[in-house]
Amino acid sequence: MQTFTDAGSSEHGVFLNGTEEYAYLSGATRPVFSSNSSDFSFEFRADSSDGALWWESDWPGSTSSDFLIIHLRKGQVNVAVNLGNDLLKSVSTSKPLDRGKWHRIAVERREHRTTVNVDGKLTTIVSSEGATRLNTNGLVYLGGRHGDAKRFRIRGTFVGCIRRVKINGILLDLINDAVSSSSPPHC
Repeated sequence: MQTFTDAGSSEHGVFLNGTEEYAYLSGATRPVFSSNSSDFSFEFRADSSDGALWWESDWPGSTSSDFLIIHLRKGQVNVAVNLGNDLLKSVSTSKPLDRGKWHRIAVERREHRTTVNVDGKLTTIVSSEGATRLNTNGLVYLGGRHGDAKRFRIRGTFVGCIRRVKINGILLDLINDAVSSSSPPHC
C-alpha cells in the first residue's frame, strides 16, 4: 500500500474553520470523475454540531445531480447520495455524537449500495436504485462547498479537526496533498 503522509497532518489532523474550502483528488493520487465504487475513511472531532465533513459533486452550476455528502445536523451524522437518477437517499445516525471527541467514519460504495460505519458500528445502508456511477468533478472537499450548502439544505459550517483520511487505502497528507489554493492549518 502506497502512502503519502506527513505524520503531523495525519495523526494530529488539520483544523477546518468553517470559512475555507480544502480540495483533494478523489482518487487520492489522481482525480476520479466517474466511478461505480468508493472506499474512504476519516476521523473527525467537531467543535460545531452542523456542517459538511465530506463533499463530492460536480462543479457549481453543472446540470449533473450526482453527489455524495457526509454532514452533521444537530450532531448527527447524515449521509446523502444521489447517483444522478434524482432519487436522493439520505440517512442519519440515531443519536448525536459527542462534540470534542474523535469519531471515525468509514464508507464503502459498490454501485448503488453504500455502507456507512460510524465509530465501528454499521449505521445504515443507502440504496439508490437505477444508476450505479458517481459522476463528479474529481475532487473531494473536506469541510464542504460553501456556495452549494444552501442548495443541499446543509445548515451551518463544520468547525473542527479531521485526520487520518484514507481514500482507496492511501493515507493522505492533509497539508501537502491539498489541491486547493491554500492548505489547512494543523489542528
